[in-house]
Amino acid sequence: VPSGVEQTAAVSGVDVERLKLAYTVGALRLRMIQEAAQQQYLAAYAHQVGEVQQLHEKQQEAAQLALIMEAAEAQAEMAKQSLEDDKEESSWNRRSGRNVQICGNWQRGYCKHSDSCQFSHPDKE
Repeated sequence: VPSGVEQTAAVSGVDVERLKLAYTVGALRLRMIQEAAQQQYLAAYAHQVGEVQQLHEKQQEAAQLALIMEAAEAQAEMAKQSLEDDKEESSWNRRSGRNVQICGNWQRGYCKHSDSCQFSHPDKE
């Protein structure tokens, strides 16, 4: 209790000891309220930090998924092009009268007909 307040209380007939006790209790209550407010602030801050971390993780996951999708699209495009190329080759072979069936003897390692074989020998084509 400030000394001026004590003197005024004594002159006014207020019990100085009760005034000191009330002042101490008030100061303790104020400190408890401040500490509770600080704890609430820290809890809210910790919650916000957790939300930011979750958001960051989701953004990283989304970026990884975007890269995976991009790679999958590129693979699909390559497979499509390869299929188109195979269709063109097959069509050309049919139009040119070439047999696309592979020679069984050649697959086993030796074909006695060689270049005159009616079946395909892929290593030469």
